[in-house]
Amino acid sequence: MKGMPLPRFSAAKLKRLGVDIFERLDASREYAELVVDILVDANLAGHDSHGILYLTRYAERIKKGIIDPKSKPEVTNESPTTALVDGHWAFGQVTAKKAMEVAIEKARRNSVSTVGAFHCNHIGRLAAYTLMAVENDMIGILMVNSVNPAVQPYGGVSRFLGTNPISVAIPAGEKKPFVLDFATSSVAEGKIWLAAMNDEKVPLGWIVNNEGCDTDNPHDFSISTPTVEGDGRLLAFGARDGHKGYCLSILIEILGGILTGAGSILDRGAVHPNENGILAIVLDVKRFTPIEAFKKRMDSLFTTVHEAPIEPRFKYEQVQVPGEIEWRNRETRLREGINIPDQVWEQIVSLAIELGIKGSLIDSH
Repeated sequence: MKGMPLPRFSAAKLKRLGVDIFERLDASREYAELVVDILVDANLAGHDSHGILYLTRYAERIKKGIIDPKSKPEVTNESPTTALVDGHWAFGQVTAKKAMEVAIEKARRNSVSTVGAFHCNHIGRLAAYTLMAVENDMIGILMVNSVNPAVQPYGGVSRFLGTNPISVAIPAGEKKPFVLDFATSSVAEGKIWLAAMNDEKVPLGWIVNNEGCDTDNPHDFSISTPTVEGDGRLLAFGARDGHKGYCLSILIEILGGILTGAGSILDRGAVHPNENGILAIVLDVKRFTPIEAFKKRMDSLFTTVHEAPIEPRFKYEQVQVPGEIEWRNRETRLREGINIPDQVWEQIVSLAIELGIKGSLIDSH
């Protein structure tokens, strides 16, 4: 019932259940743990649109042969500073991790690297991979295009582009890393799904209906899932003020899709509908400046940002550095648990029962 509190679960319980589900769908424990860790980490960060709700979606894709849970990505072409990875339709998370690992190793040897990936399924929240570079005192950049149209172009009236996200993560010293991670659409498509599931309105400026009018009803958006019924479009970010989000989306379409050979809007209907084209770029900080000096400067930058005057209506006590909200969310949700919409949990339980999973793992307590 609307207004009722959502069931809350520990991250550990969700991980155990998710791993059990994917293992029963023929994934290795290594792959199952990787995928579920990244999904639950998105929930912990506060990005439920990229979280555990994908358990059932990935399960359906495995059943349909879209995801091959046993497939292993392969480097097919490389130079000292570049590489291409063929994901062979493995879990997207497996392919993205492989691409970033190759990029990190090449940057370690050669200062900078660029690695593309194709034949890659949905990879989840991008920051999971750019933070891999941070763990190695490097800067990680990741951009991903999708051939699945959901976003109307600047001046257009149709579904034309994917949500085409980008992430950049940069190490700091005593402060948490800088983490930029956002779609070039006004919002991630999954946030519309969640609003529809919870029967909530969305802010004006996120979507338009099939007539191109602003709407706060998530059910006006899409015919692609059973939770929503309309045929509207996502807007590019800043679409009501100009063209910048759309321009960035086209850039990622080029670098993620055309440069890597993964496919783009040019190939719609001729390539895999869930294809994610990846371009990872890694810079080894110490090849540019001493790493400890860099980290101290990063900390000083963050302190200066925090000291900036704030407007009275701002909801935080200080100006925020990208990533800080997610770090706080993680601390809170590790302590208090993760709320899961009833409809999402019911779908997960139904899948678990179908796979023969019983007992406390599927209790809603």
